[in-house]
Amino acid sequence: MMYNFCTLFDSGYLDRGLVAYYSLKEHCTNFHIYMVAFDEIAFKCLNKLQLKYCTVLLIDDIENNELRRIKKERSHTEYCWTCASYITFYVMENMQVDHCTYIDADLMFYANPEKLVDELLVSGGSVQIVGHNFPDTKKYRKMSQKLGKYCVQFNTFMNDEKGKKVLREWMLSCIQQCSEKNDGKSFGDQKYLDNWERDYEGVHVLENRGGGVAPWNIGKYVLAENGKELLIRDQKSGEVFPIVFYHYHAFRECGRNKIDMSSVRRHKKTDLHLLYILYGSYIYELEKVRNLLSNECAWSPVIPHKRKKKRLKDIVIDQINYVLFSLEIICGGWRDFVVIDNIKKFARGKNNEGISK
Repeated sequence: MMYNFCTLFDSGYLDRGLVAYYSLKEHCTNFHIYMVAFDEIAFKCLNKLQLKYCTVLLIDDIENNELRRIKKERSHTEYCWTCASYITFYVMENMQVDHCTYIDADLMFYANPEKLVDELLVSGGSVQIVGHNFPDTKKYRKMSQKLGKYCVQFNTFMNDEKGKKVLREWMLSCIQQCSEKNDGKSFGDQKYLDNWERDYEGVHVLENRGGGVAPWNIGKYVLAENGKELLIRDQKSGEVFPIVFYHYHAFRECGRNKIDMSSVRRHKKTDLHLLYILYGSYIYELEKVRNLLSNECAWSPVIPHKRKKKRLKDIVIDQINYVLFSLEIICGGWRDFVVIDNIKKFARGKNNEGISK
């Protein structure tokens, strides 16, 4: 069976979109992904790379008149959210696929996602959505009411009557309104999903907990094993399961050598070993992709990664910072901004081998 995916991004997210692609390629045995480039730079780079399991589309070539109209009225973020449903529908209508899964460009896969799509097939449903899986606290219950119970990150639709009905009505809702502002009834493209189980037949909520691990729920888990699979344990139930994908929402680099970890600081307690393995692995993959893009396309990230030659003083300071970093892990405390070189040391056993397309 061919597993079909689609995603969208511009040149600012080009490196992240490619990390998603290469992690899919590493774990998925039979897949094809439709990448919609939101600017010419991303489109030209993707075509130059000639990715074996990818069809590249340019948003200007596939958007309709209605989208062109509202494009002028919405922010870039709002327009991207608006188009998530549209590009999924476009692939279903034009690419002769029996299903399609929309994925966010800032996902990275740690295991084969085929099992997630297979869950929908076994259920007999036509649509599959993924919950935010927020912690059960007052704070997160309010967040769920505001942002929605479900996250648009890995939405699967079967190319049948029920699947296309949900997808079509979601698309029309997003065209009508898809705002970054919360009005209590809608938020972006995702709060519409809250009522799908009630309003439509054939909607299945993903049960595999390895799909949808993210900054907003990482505090629920601790590292169980970092081997062939990245296994985590639910601190409350004790259940152990492999991460299928992690959603690197709000990943942000600060200057040349630090990343902002404030997106996960909302949790009272977080397993730092797990956190640094996840983010160290992502940094490794981003660096490999950036080297490829630099060599093949003369592309560079928005935040430069070139570093000055280190003096003895800098090396001593780095060593002191690493000792403090290690003490933070032992003591359970940590800071918003973490030095990239430190966090990389906690990554999985990745090396810097080249990338095959």
